[in-house]
Amino acid sequence: MKSTDVRHREHAIDPGGWRATPGILALCSSIALAISLPPLHFSAAIWIAPLGWLTIIRTPGLAGKRPYLKIWAANFAFWLVYLWGIRNAHIALYAGWLALAAYVAIYVPMFIGLTRYLVHRRGLPLLLAAPAIWVLTEITRGHLFSGFAVGLLGHALVEKTWLIQIADLGGSYAVSGMIVVVATATLEFLFPVQRSTTARGMFLAVAIATVLASLGYSAWTIGRLEQSPSIAAVGSRDEASKSISAPAADPSAPEGDADRSRPRLRIALVQESLDTVFDGDPERSVEMFRKYRDATRALCEQESELDLVVWPESAFTANIPDQLLDDAAALNPPPGFEDRRREYQEFVKARNAEGPRKAASVARVVNPQESGRAFLIAGSDTIDYRSEPYRIYNSALLVNPQGEVAGRYFKQHPVMFGEYVPFAEQLPWLARITPIGAGIAAGKRAEAFSIQGFWVAPSICFESTVPHLIRRQVKQLVSEGKSPDVLINLTNDGWFWGSSILDMHFHCAVFRAVENRRPVLIAANTGISGWIDASGKVVARAERRRAASIVASISPSRHETVYTQLGDLGLIAVAFIALVAGTCFARYRAPASVSR
Repeated sequence: MKSTDVRHREHAIDPGGWRATPGILALCSSIALAISLPPLHFSAAIWIAPLGWLTIIRTPGLAGKRPYLKIWAANFAFWLVYLWGIRNAHIALYAGWLALAAYVAIYVPMFIGLTRYLVHRRGLPLLLAAPAIWVLTEITRGHLFSGFAVGLLGHALVEKTWLIQIADLGGSYAVSGMIVVVATATLEFLFPVQRSTTARGMFLAVAIATVLASLGYSAWTIGRLEQSPSIAAVGSRDEASKSISAPAADPSAPEGDADRSRPRLRIALVQESLDTVFDGDPERSVEMFRKYRDATRALCEQESELDLVVWPESAFTANIPDQLLDDAAALNPPPGFEDRRREYQEFVKARNAEGPRKAASVARVVNPQESGRAFLIAGSDTIDYRSEPYRIYNSALLVNPQGEVAGRYFKQHPVMFGEYVPFAEQLPWLARITPIGAGIAAGKRAEAFSIQGFWVAPSICFESTVPHLIRRQVKQLVSEGKSPDVLINLTNDGWFWGSSILDMHFHCAVFRAVENRRPVLIAANTGISGWIDASGKVVARAERRRAASIVASISPSRHETVYTQLGDLGLIAVAFIALVAGTCFARYRAPASVSR
């Protein structure tokens, strides 16, 4: 008991000698975090954001009533502001906005409570306990209840390419862990528990060494990637100029360099601006299709050397969903249509004939010349009538130059409250009060499309925010001999009406590029479309809520990473090793504390 009391006293010093309430300290951290992320995105604030939480952890006794409720409330306020854009498209989404903010706000109090226990009850050093627990809580949030790995600490540094390359070792969570290590060491240096100069110097050295190690690894990695470039800047079109500049080879490569003659895949990303509104107007889907068709016609009339054109999620549907159907005569009508069986079967059969005609017409737009060889990847609904009852998928379709649907990818990770409502199948009244009904089915596997000898791997919407999903898809495709040369995300961010959710989504794609060392292209309705190279550098980026197109020139890129191979298990192992080391240190220190 005596050694435990000593450990409590060792952590009784508050920074600067003052004692703020947990709620105030948590609010200060929430404000700093909000400043560091979009829309303000003053990234320097991220280095001080954890200090309030860490101070709460170091304080032996928490002042006031219900301190953890106050900590949760401060974090809840942050998430309400950060996620406000998700409620724009329909009033029913307000419930999802509040529920999601309330849920993710739990993780900071969890981090503080677990770390306080380890520091005060088990005697672990804060410098080992805090980063380990933070990393584990972020990873848990990224996996639990389908995962929500946005608004991570590391995302504030997304534009600091020279600092985030460690993501290919432990994902974006590794960058978050680095930030917490530096913040903890800085706090211990500025407001030390032990007054010795040696102890303070050690903490300062840890903070500096951590940053230098990340900088050094980033410099080495970027240098290695530059020796085998995978993507070259090409050009873009915007609403004002409608102009395109597109060299066929990397203009930065010196004369005689092998990269000038490397095969490249020329990919055009098309962006229009139509906000999502749930008003029951069926013409909205048709309007979206027409806008993308017309923009593509203008683009392809100027560009004759394209290999692939990409439309965003849902842009291809036009009230004529892609259908998988064996025999219309064998179809059973859904509930409520039992007395109109024949009419239902004729409707499905007629729509099944319209789909191929639509695909063929768009293929002619993409290939205005008879010798054209461009494929189209576009987002559409797909209805699979081969199952009973039928299933609806959010899909990416590959349309070949002949106008045939040559491949399909079904979205594996539907968005909670956006594409499915939890428990709607068990509680049908939930489906009736939401604009999406019971929602869509989830796909089972990754797909890669073969285009001119390149493997192109699509993902849809918020799948790019889920690190372990994209990593698992890349690993699966590599094992099947389809190692992706480029990752393409199709998304309809018109749901968010130009809010900072668009930035949040784009930033996640930057980390997916670094984690898997593949270039990432994004075709987004309302933005933000763009292309990102394998180092996380943003080569081109369209403006939000503005029509634009980007043409990218991709060469083969197949750099396997530690993160692709191990996923989150590697960083989880590091975190547990840190906790074990801290436990050993606490046991070693306990006898010395008793003797004192």
